[in-house]
Amino acid sequence: LKWWDVNKGQFPILAQLGRKYLSIQATSGASERVFSDAGLIMSAKRTSMKEDLFEALIFL
Repeated sequence: LKWWDVNKGQFPILAQLGRKYLSIQATSGASERVFSDAGLIMSAKRTSMKEDLFEALIFL
């Protein structure tokens, strides 16, 4: 973020984007939810789901 602050005069739009998206704190909450949802999707009741559909759902 320091680089974007120093170079904001040269790259004003990119500096705004850099500050906006690079300052987001990392969290494991979203990934934990994905694995939890994956377990629900691939439960014994849903084992007939095709593997490629399952992978597409997990990707989203």
